[in-house]
Amino acid sequence: MDEIELIAQYSLLQRVKSYRVLGHLFGTTTLPEEIKKAPLVFVGAVTRDFERVILQEKGDWEKAPKIALQKHMSEEVVKAGMEAISQATPLRSCLEAREAIQSMWHRVADLYQKAYPDWVRPSPPQLPELYSTTTVRSIIRRWITEWDVRRYYSPDTEIVIVEDEAIKSTPTEELPELEEDEE
Repeated sequence: MDEIELIAQYSLLQRVKSYRVLGHLFGTTTLPEEIKKAPLVFVGAVTRDFERVILQEKGDWEKAPKIALQKHMSEEVVKAGMEAISQATPLRSCLEAREAIQSMWHRVADLYQKAYPDWVRPSPPQLPELYSTTTVRSIIRRWITEWDVRRYYSPDTEIVIVEDEAIKSTPTEELPELEEDEE
């Protein structure tokens, strides 16, 4: 599950409901037996500052369990969802993984070649500028987008990449249109 940090934009009640879902997905004891036995692994992705900004500064650690009790939800499951976020394993930065990314390019290019056998494989690209927030997913998406453009239009098509600062971060303020009646 990607972009769990979007929960930050929800109202408090909706965040509590989201923590409850995460608690179930991460395997709390309240799961039905048939689901507990299923060969299922759940992986989530969340920004590194979510715990500090939402769970601590906004006070969800204290508020969410109380709301859960008021709304007749399992306080333990809600806490389990928040715990899953706080116990996340940080991924290695792309800055530490240049060689792995170069190796990955060859594997991704091989897969693309299998999907489009007539495609003329380009030489390995220059890596984009890597920041601590650069994701491997964004790098692979960039490669595939470039290959698609060249395949559709021309191998010689000039591609200009413009970075938009506005889309580099996820806002952590609640959105008024997501407010719910909390009575």
